[in-house]
Amino acid sequence: MASAKKLPSGSWRVNLYIGKTPDGKRQYKSFTADTKKEAEFLAAQYNQNHIDVNRSELPLSAAVERYIKSKENVLSPSTVRGYYVVLNNYLPELMTVKIRDITAERAQEEFNRFAKEYSAKTCRNAHGLISAVLKTQRPEITLNTTLPQKGKRDIYVPDPAEVEKMQHKMQHK
Repeated sequence: MASAKKLPSGSWRVNLYIGKTPDGKRQYKSFTADTKKEAEFLAAQYNQNHIDVNRSELPLSAAVERYIKSKENVLSPSTVRGYYVVLNNYLPELMTVKIRDITAERAQEEFNRFAKEYSAKTCRNAHGLISAVLKTQRPEITLNTTLPQKGKRDIYVPDPAEVEKMQHKMQHK
């Protein structure tokens, strides 16, 4: 963040770099105030609002991709691969929605459809990624999505006769 400079008039000004024009020229926005602190506050406030607006215009797929790239070096390769699978193959309708338009209700509807075709674990993994992305892009939104329950596994327990038979086989090897 640029710091304020005192002007000959006694006011303070911050020249905030806001990007480049399409032809490559640097663009600045100027903030002038009576005090240094106030000028820097105005610039910081503009900068924050400007960043938030740009982020919220992204489709979810772009935000997910940015999130994955920002975490690539700290996550295990299998987690990164799993995230790319979610990005490229799952929730195609939700991935096209702009960040600003995503609601908890919309996410619930998408996960309801998703749960018809995929396992509880796959749903949880996809939801974990989506909620992490939304937490970084739109901290004010919290997903309280109801996900499918894990299925009970049938565990086969041999009866005593089968156990005795296996022990007998093991002794004769």
